[in-house]
Amino acid sequence: MAIQPIPDEHATRFAELGELFALCRSAWPTVSIETQGHPTPGSPAASDQERIAERDPCPERASFLIQVVVQRYMYAASQQFGGLAGLYFGHEVLFSPSMLFRNILEHCARVGWVLGKPEEPVEHRLARAYREDLISAEEAKKNAGRLLGKDTEGFWRMADAFRNSKEEIANVFPDGWTEEDGRRLLVGQALPNPEECVVWLLTDLLSRPLSPDLASGCYGYLSNLSHPTLYRIAGLWSVEERDGRVAPVLNVSLEDHDNHAQLAVGAFYEVLAYVITYHGWPGESHRDLTAAIDRLLPGLLKQPDE
Repeated sequence: MAIQPIPDEHATRFAELGELFALCRSAWPTVSIETQGHPTPGSPAASDQERIAERDPCPERASFLIQVVVQRYMYAASQQFGGLAGLYFGHEVLFSPSMLFRNILEHCARVGWVLGKPEEPVEHRLARAYREDLISAEEAKKNAGRLLGKDTEGFWRMADAFRNSKEEIANVFPDGWTEEDGRRLLVGQALPNPEECVVWLLTDLLSRPLSPDLASGCYGYLSNLSHPTLYRIAGLWSVEERDGRVAPVLNVSLEDHDNHAQLAVGAFYEVLAYVITYHGWPGESHRDLTAAIDRLLPGLLKQPDE
């Protein structure tokens, strides 16, 4: 049975979604280049830097670690939107987008998790940034050993970075590590896995939160095309009998594409706003994105009177 092509009547909407994804992709590089990543004096980020610098000891990079982690994850999320734009412009929209939608949510969730709530003490944000730094260094060491061998300069360099991160955390938070319910905490901060972090983002941080079950279901549904899972592949098409012949019927509607777009764009938009506010940056790029979302995904953004 031959698989039928995407209906021609979907092309206009795919072009619109591709345009929106391209605008999301450019929003972060625009603000990043304009500001060079430096927080505005008097902003929460600048205040965090000052408070961290007052700590004793204060390693050289500690004052900037929160911003480094947040800005790198925002860059990654924006680049995934570039991939979505290319796929939707090219009508390759059935399999690959799920992986990118999931990845966007994961990166946005890490940003939201590191920044946390504005009223939290700076040491919580710093601890979460260090947890991201440590797990990254650990993964780099592990993979360098597997790919390069443990007797190579590349592995030794990654092992040194991992050891340095651990030692730095011990200096900054000498009494910071505790254990609770089998999980290791740094200043009370547990490192969530990707699903836990995305569920937290969708249920606790966004202005229009989802229920925990719905948030978990969304993450699992996107994950099931990121990893081999038969029901998602089989569910893209069904069969109907027409004029005595069996014909494939596409089960993915434009509404499905819009729902996925709303999930990823809405999360990115709100996290971007949070990052801009945290750094005290001008919001022009965010306002441009607001106008585009209102035009291409009307009703997505929460209105002031809601």
